[in-house]
Amino acid sequence: MTTYRLDTSGPHSDDYTRHVASVFAGTVRILNHATRDQDGVTEPATVHAILGELHDGIARLDQLLQQLDQRLVRFAQAGQLADSNGDAFTNVNTALRQLTGLRTDAAVMSERLARAFRATSGLYLRDESES
Repeated sequence: MTTYRLDTSGPHSDDYTRHVASVFAGTVRILNHATRDQDGVTEPATVHAILGELHDGIARLDQLLQQLDQRLVRFAQAGQLADSNGDAFTNVNTALRQLTGLRTDAAVMSERLARAFRATSGLYLRDESES
């Protein structure tokens, strides 16, 4: 089993990049379980912090999607693509259209997360003296 250290400077390789994507998916799964359990979110500040981190991640998604788009275009332009599922040209064009739409969706999600983050900034649980 290979051990990877998550670091923006890499080492960059296909295996490392796939691993980081897997960690992303796993992190969302773990957050799903953690937020389902009452002990995982015991105060509004935790909701606020999670919303802020999700906003930061989604805001960075545009760059990732754009770079994936550029990689597909470069592979296609170099004539390196084949496709076991059909016509590579058609499938690349479909993927590029979807990536463009995803970038728009991510921008909307980022803005909505920012609004939710701002809306939760002052929330707290009352103590008994405030009742």
